[in-house]
Amino acid sequence: MRIRIMLGMVLWAAMLAAAPTGQTRVAEPSVDAEDALSVGSIRNIQGEVYLLRDGKKLPVAKGTPVHVQDVLHTGPDGSVGLSLRDDTALSLGPSSELVLKTFTFQPNEGLFGALIGLVKGTLVYISGRISKLAPGSVKVETPVGSAVVRGTKLLVKIDA
Repeated sequence: MRIRIMLGMVLWAAMLAAAPTGQTRVAEPSVDAEDALSVGSIRNIQGEVYLLRDGKKLPVAKGTPVHVQDVLHTGPDGSVGLSLRDDTALSLGPSSELVLKTFTFQPNEGLFGALIGLVKGTLVYISGRISKLAPGSVKVETPVGSAVVRGTKLLVKIDA
C-alpha cells in the first residue's frame, strides 16, 4: 500500500517537473461566423428546396444553418424540416414560402420569442422550449392573419 502511494507521489512530482513554466493557456473552441448567426439547421429535405439569404439564392442540404431573415422556399415536389436552437421543429410542405423574421432564445437572460411568417403553403409547427418557458411569445403570421402559439402543435395552410 505504501509503495503505491509513494509511486503515485513520484509520478505526480515528475509530471509537475515536466510541466512548462509560465502561464499556460487553454485553447478556446472556435466559433465561425456562420455558427454565431445560426438559429437552427435543416434536418431533412426532399425535392426542390432553396433559401434566400441577403438576396442570394442558396442550395439547401441536411445541416445547412438557418439565420434570422432567411426565406425558405419549397418547389411543387419539395418539403423540408428544420429545427431551431430551442428544439422547435418546423416542416414545410410543397410550394411553400416561410420567413424566419425573429428568433430570441437566451434563457440565462430570460429573453424568448419568435416570429415566423408563412407567405404560402403548408407549415407544421411543433413547439420547443420557448413556448414552454414563455407561452405566447411565439407568433405565426400569414397574409390573412396571425396566431400566437400557446400549445405544442400547429398546422397552417395558406393557398397561393
